[in-house]
Amino acid sequence: MDVDTIAPQQKRYTVEYRDFHTNKLVKIERTPPAKIHDILPTDTVKLSTPRNADWKAGEIVSVRALTLRNPNVLQLEKPNGDTTFVNSQDVELMTRSRSHPAGEGEKSKSDAAIPSRYLLWP
Repeated sequence: MDVDTIAPQQKRYTVEYRDFHTNKLVKIERTPPAKIHDILPTDTVKLSTPRNADWKAGEIVSVRALTLRNPNVLQLEKPNGDTTFVNSQDVELMTRSRSHPAGEGEKSKSDAAIPSRYLLWP
């Protein structure tokens, strides 16, 4: 697994929406936020906050993918095939895959929690 193919690209993308007040089509450009974690697909993580009755806190699951538009949102997968999307702040890294650039079992400085979600890009 090549890290360059999984690492999110910070390419600008265009969003089109219709303005509610003027009823005109508006186009804006956005740039994805910077990645604030070192988690990659196939790493194992533990949920620190519950999602619902099926995704309880303390459950150990694997990371299936990172979303392209926001690399801080992870897609998690259970062994039975169930998947969900969570914020990277809602998980704790347990084990890294062998292909991880930081090596297996090593944690980096970016694993420290950010105290406020207000400062993060929506």
